[in-house]
Amino acid sequence: MAALDTIIARAIAERGYVEAPVNRTKYGVWYSMNSQPWCAIFISWLFRDALTLIGGKHAYTPWFAQWFIAQGQWGYQPRLGAIVFFDFPDNLNRIQHVGIVTAYTATTITTIEGNTSSGTIGSQSNGGGVYKRTRPRTSSIAGYGYPKYEEVEPVAETEYYQEVGIHVRAPEHPDYSQPDAEAIAAVEAVGRKYKKAVMKRAVPKMAYKDGQQ
Repeated sequence: MAALDTIIARAIAERGYVEAPVNRTKYGVWYSMNSQPWCAIFISWLFRDALTLIGGKHAYTPWFAQWFIAQGQWGYQPRLGAIVFFDFPDNLNRIQHVGIVTAYTATTITTIEGNTSSGTIGSQSNGGGVYKRTRPRTSSIAGYGYPKYEEVEPVAETEYYQEVGIHVRAPEHPDYSQPDAEAIAAVEAVGRKYKKAVMKRAVPKMAYKDGQQ
């Protein structure tokens, strides 16, 4: 399942979860910062096995939004899986709440949000539960962060001779016919770290002896 599908499904499955007591949740336990407002912590928990998509764990919504802005992954149009940031009309004049977009129309967005209320009655930014909300696309929306959900496509395995450092295994090498597992593991680790597909370089058979081809 793609990362986007996994995270949306995970968010939907949490609908109805309620803190007990105030601001104490399993998400706060996971984050190691319980008893605090937890809307951003909830979003971090949704991405717990893909935190690089959102820049790591977040608890403070303005800094969470700033990460997307700094990455050039910020905008004002909804997308499926976008992280939506809210500044509600109240005395707190800053981004104060966050959710994930699961659907949208020309006039509304549908979200899953942690630490909100189930409807318009009650606190929208510290309401105590995980709920599906349909909200108007109004000035209360400060903007959207866009995680890069693109997944790494597996590289097809083909016959090749793996480079070792700057050299190539020569026919005299006892393992000439085998790829070098340690070098391959290092290449694949780089691919995982940077979320990029890595093509293992194909090298033609060649004689290599005494520094000469």
